[in-house]
Parts: sequence; structure tokens; C-alpha cells
Amino acid sequence: MKQITIPSYLKTLPGDAYLSASEVMKILGYSETTSASFMVKQGLIPAPSVRCLSASHKNMMWKVSEFKEYLKQLGAMQ
Repeated sequence: MKQITIPSYLKTLPGDAYLSASEVMKILGYSETTSASFMVKQGLIPAPSVRCLSASHKNMMWKVSEFKEYLKQLGAMQ
């Protein structure tokens, strides 16, 4: 498992806020060039809470409350 670094702002964000794919990848210790959708397909990161399926982009967003719960399950966050 990669080194997980919990940024201080994550602790103060409200549960109904969202994190972008780049933020999630950074927190979980993956390179910016690593594809978040590939990591989701491989089961290495949790599935996004919301996926925008616009023709021009496919943004993935993780709800803060769900992502914090995932980190707690990993034992990375109290």
C-alpha cells in the first residue's frame, strides 16, 4: 500500500463536500499521471460517489464523508 498523507484541510471539510480525482490520488500516494479510472477498475481505490459523463470530460468526484469512512477502514484516519 502507498503512503497515505491526510492533509489538514480534509479534516475540516464538511461531509457533503467533494474531492476531485487528483486530490484523492494525491492523498492515497499515487502519482498525478496515474489514471484514477484505471485504479478504480483495478479496485485499488474506492469507486467515485459522482461521475460526470459529459462528452467533453468524465470527472469523478468523491464525497468527503464517504472518503473519510474509506480512510478509517484502512486505518489511516481516526
